[in-house]
Amino acid sequence: MQRRVFTFLVLTATVAAAQNAVRTNPSFAETTLATGDAVASPMQALGFTANFYGRTFTEASVNADGMITLGVASASFQYRALRELTQASITPFWSDGYANPNTVTFGRDTVNGRNAFAATWNGIIPFPFTANGPRNVFQLVLIDRADTGAGNFDFEFNYNTINWECSNNNRTCANGVGFAQARAGWTSGTGAPAITAFEIDGSNEAGLFLDSNPLNLGLVTRSMDAPGVLGRLVFQVRGGTVQNASRAPQISSVANAASFASNFAPNGFFTVFGSNFTTLLGPWDKFIQGGALPTAIRSIRVRVNNQDAYVSYFSPAQLNVLAPPGAYSGNVEIEVTNSTGSTRRSVAVNRVSPGWFGYFLGEKFYPSALYANTTTYVAGTGALGGLDARPCKAGDVLTLYATGLGATASPVPLGQVLPTAFPIDNLSRVNVTLGGQEAPLLFAGMTFAGAFQINFTVPPGIPAGDNALVMEVDGVRAQTASLTCVN
Repeated sequence: MQRRVFTFLVLTATVAAAQNAVRTNPSFAETTLATGDAVASPMQALGFTANFYGRTFTEASVNADGMITLGVASASFQYRALRELTQASITPFWSDGYANPNTVTFGRDTVNGRNAFAATWNGIIPFPFTANGPRNVFQLVLIDRADTGAGNFDFEFNYNTINWECSNNNRTCANGVGFAQARAGWTSGTGAPAITAFEIDGSNEAGLFLDSNPLNLGLVTRSMDAPGVLGRLVFQVRGGTVQNASRAPQISSVANAASFASNFAPNGFFTVFGSNFTTLLGPWDKFIQGGALPTAIRSIRVRVNNQDAYVSYFSPAQLNVLAPPGAYSGNVEIEVTNSTGSTRRSVAVNRVSPGWFGYFLGEKFYPSALYANTTTYVAGTGALGGLDARPCKAGDVLTLYATGLGATASPVPLGQVLPTAFPIDNLSRVNVTLGGQEAPLLFAGMTFAGAFQINFTVPPGIPAGDNALVMEVDGVRAQTASLTCVN
């Protein structure tokens, strides 16, 4: 069998790349920064009052290096950590840039009816000036949120393209690439009651912010608190403090990744919902090295019953995880760790916790299903993944996917992409019915790490329309799904 990686496990974090992250409100481009290196604008009115770590600001200055400074103008790039800066600053991309004509603009407008100030670096190039140098397009938007409390505001980091990271006066930087220089984040500055600074993942690391990042971790691929928009990170400042970053991860719930039951099984997939996990977004595909599944994605780690688990999908508010195999059960501890800290939560683990993988169409759940003999998706009233679809009929052999079915006849290799199929230890443990009729079971086995493939035949006399699909494993029932059939 060809080695394959199970990848269709994104449950709630649906993000589309079609929407432009950079806002194009006309008044946001009302004023243009002067051309040159180390240039900063005069102080600009924000149009509202911002409480940032105990100090209130009504003005900011925009500079050529991808930063705004609050309350004071500063234009000199310095290769140093944000924490070391004296002025309160917010930067979506801080590096040694050159403002060629008409590329840095700023102004006031509204976002969702609220006063907002934006600075846009629309084609900024690395210093020194070269006519055909690489260009970056990104933006910072500050949005008044006095509706939630005096001085409160949000700010957005919006990215359309990041093609360079360093200035060409660094010998190891070639055409803007290859030197760890760029940073993104903020600092309260030394005038705050206590210095607070934060740099997002990948700051001061060569290649991590770039569109060309081989792990697909560039800034344009990330999203946080911005449903439907890749390249947008939204931060909430409440009571002067950024609420949704630079804090330890928080777990709100843990569920079976397929059925959403409040338990899962060893060597099965589960989902952790919460906040502050990471500013990154994506599947584990490019982190699989030599067939080994990743136990860490950058600083993100998950442990189950004090054993390393395997992170298959990561985002700010959701982690999909493959539990380690073993004989553990009962209430166990889930621990999530990142660079800022860790958190634990107790969850039930059962010997089996069956659940179909699939998708919702309206209020109904349809399993991910293939005809074994025609390789077209069964999608009921709509195609899955843009592929052709048709209803099932009596005699079709279907292939469906599930998790949490328990032991296989021989142990699967620990933390590895599976080299072959691993049949379930006893096929009689599994019972499948469709439309209330028993569906003859042909095969059940783990064919992807953590995912079971189930083959069965659609029984004769199946009614037309949606039919309830029910699976029981050792008497434990998976969530009810639907399959659309025809006579």
